[in-house]
Amino acid sequence: MKTFIKLMKPILLVALVFSIGLSGCKKNWFGNEEGSGGTGNSGSGNIVYAKGTAVSFDCGKSIYNDGTNLWIKLDDGQMLQPCEQTFVTIAAVILHDGDKVELKYHKYTGSTKGFEFYCKMANFNYTRASIDFISKIATSTTTSCPSANMAKDYDNQTTASANIIDAKMAGTELYLNIGYSGCAKNPKRFGMISKLLPTAGPLPVYEIKLIDNAPEMCMAAFTDNVCYDLSVLKNASNSSKISVVIKGTNTQFSF
Repeated sequence: MKTFIKLMKPILLVALVFSIGLSGCKKNWFGNEEGSGGTGNSGSGNIVYAKGTAVSFDCGKSIYNDGTNLWIKLDDGQMLQPCEQTFVTIAAVILHDGDKVELKYHKYTGSTKGFEFYCKMANFNYTRASIDFISKIATSTTTSCPSANMAKDYDNQTTASANIIDAKMAGTELYLNIGYSGCAKNPKRFGMISKLLPTAGPLPVYEIKLIDNAPEMCMAAFTDNVCYDLSVLKNASNSSKISVVIKGTNTQFSF
């Protein structure tokens, strides 16, 4: 009998540890088990559970990249710059512009080396995030409009030598038909940057302009449709309505 008890002690110890480990989990995160270290937005932990969309920015670095730099726009409008991924997967996480995702994250507090370019230029509220989990819940069937970039060095950046043929707004998205020269059709060359203008009027007014991130010396002529999401401007203004003026044109929109 004594021999039996001695043999059972290691087994009971393992079972006890396993039981304690299970008691620290609870069902609270998308129907899955959640570790006791984080309690969401309103809890004592700093882990946040959310859903959002992968969105392309014209400049700036993140850990998710398919040829563009992808940030996460949460369903409540907040912007995340993914700076690290804290979990390990067998295969790399592949996201594309417009993919719907669910994720858990916490605020990134590590080194910004490699992320400085965008972080120094950005002039709106966003969060550098450590991604603790991310899963694609819907694949994009259309490409979303990249976000306008609020650049602190706006005045030092040259306006693209592209002709704006037509412009229209749909919600917070600006759609342009442009003519430009180059060696091949490549509308992704062009980005949109903005600055807040001093004004005494009732609405905040932003000036926006196209920039060419990859100018080409060839003279072949092309026309293309491009679009830019201006919601970041409204979010930064804390105003229910803003105006935008397109530099080099007489076009102005309020939304």
